Amino acid sequence: MSSFRLSYHGRSLMGAAVLLAAGAGIGAYLLHSYAELRGWYLGLNSCFYQVETWAEKFFTPAVKNQGNQLGLLGLALCLFGAGYLVYHSRQAPVPEPSAPPSQNWRPDVLYLLPVLAVASGVWWWGNVRVAPGTDEIFSALYCAKVPPFQTVAYYMLPNNHLLFNLLNGILFGRADNLVATGRWLSGGAYLATVVLAYGWLRPLLKYRLLTAFVTLILALQFPLWAFGFQARGYALYALMHWGAFITLFTYLRERRRNDMLVNGLCCVAGYALVPTFLYFHLAQLAFGVVYQLLHREIDWRFWRYQMAVLVVVYLFYLPALCFSGLAAITSNEYVRPKSDTLQQFLPIMGQDFGNYATYCFSRAKVLGVQLSYVLALVPLLLLAARRNTVWFAYGLFYALLLVLLAATTLGMRRGTNERNLVGHFSLALALVPVALYWLLARLPAHWQTRRWQLGIISGVLLVLGAKFMKANPIVKSENIYFFDNNKAYQKLETALEGIPTNRTVAFSWESFSAYHINAQRGIQCFLPCAASATDYYVVNYKEQLPSNLSRQYRMVRKIPQHKIYQRLN
Repeated sequence: MSSFRLSYHGRSLMGAAVLLAAGAGIGAYLLHSYAELRGWYLGLNSCFYQVETWAEKFFTPAVKNQGNQLGLLGLALCLFGAGYLVYHSRQAPVPEPSAPPSQNWRPDVLYLLPVLAVASGVWWWGNVRVAPGTDEIFSALYCAKVPPFQTVAYYMLPNNHLLFNLLNGILFGRADNLVATGRWLSGGAYLATVVLAYGWLRPLLKYRLLTAFVTLILALQFPLWAFGFQARGYALYALMHWGAFITLFTYLRERRRNDMLVNGLCCVAGYALVPTFLYFHLAQLAFGVVYQLLHREIDWRFWRYQMAVLVVVYLFYLPALCFSGLAAITSNEYVRPKSDTLQQFLPIMGQDFGNYATYCFSRAKVLGVQLSYVLALVPLLLLAARRNTVWFAYGLFYALLLVLLAATTLGMRRGTNERNLVGHFSLALALVPVALYWLLARLPAHWQTRRWQLGIISGVLLVLGAKFMKANPIVKSENIYFFDNNKAYQKLETALEGIPTNRTVAFSWESFSAYHINAQRGIQCFLPCAASATDYYVVNYKEQLPSNLSRQYRMVRKIPQHKIYQRLN
């Protein structure tokens, strides 16, 4: 017990220390002037994406004034949170329920390892065959490569997956190719998701072979597989959905503090990876309300952790809010309403939700009949289970996932990109065989329930597996970002071969794909803020050669989306 008390108190005091350190950082922001902070920021690294307009478009005096107000709120939260944790550390810990007997997972290794082998193989296939996407290269070059504080403080585009880029930069910042390291990071998250899914399915489906089969199909689902080999935050984002989902229900079953702690950490990380984790977290909050009403209880621990999640997420995004401005996150082109009125938006929303279903299940058909819409509704069958069972709880959570996604979409009058729902899609696919398993278990005993369960579920999985393999993200790589990136990358790669490898080349800010290609060829490459008298200058078609260089270079060639200039002798 004494070791438990030490761990309990130590954890609270450590959290208080972190909050006080964050408060000290906020205090430094509040006490320094705009000019001092701008100079300090540029002193960290003065060569970053569009540095010449950063102080005009992002960190302006108005943003500093706004940041002071947001910082005061953050400072109050830090002081209140630290005080609460110090007070909490002085209290005797509430005794925890004894841990349930650990399950013997050794027999499962023989079933899980082949699934992991296949998942590793298809990950490698995608990694080798699919060219780096523009978002991957942008994030690696302009977000992960800069100092850590600038990674989290410069929210130049809404595709800046802060935590993913931060991890990629901290772990592999000295590597030559952060696209490659980012893909390895996503690959690890992809395989971890497969392991978590197997562990969750195993006690529900009982049969190891069936569990392995379901897990394999999950690994082959288009969005999870595709973003498992992309240097973006989506694979880690899906993993956090799974982690939060599993620990939520483990907590409801065992009522252990550590499960709620892990759930909170997964939620914080989910938000830090992509802000659209809000869709999942709103469903979790709504689930907490409905579940506790049904059971006529108030679980204060649950709500304390949810409040802590929101506080920590706010503090994580505070550098971006204070140095890039609130509008960079809340008013960018990806969150602005698509329509002026709700009436105009409803048809668009209907089309978006239809696309979500077909994207999730890869437009699976049987005898020409579209199954995606039916499969998307199958998990709702679990709502017919008895209310005191976990089956009903899973159905309720899934229903709230759909309801809160629809409500948030209506409120914003804007749908989200399919890739932002990779966690939703993975959970939806997993709940389909779970719902069918529960439903078929209701059959009369003389119907030989096991045969029906294995037969029907296996049939559905075979249909999905065949479709997933036919429309896989290597063959249909254009469906990852909805444009043929492979073709565009290969054309640009071929066109750039005309630049000799023993020359120096500068690149405009928007020619980052060309920068990456040439850097991998071993050419000495420079960004605009570091360019000197280079032999060539590559400019994106949307940009112009810097006016101070117009007399030093002449255009020698137009290539896809770019122009190549050569220095005059």
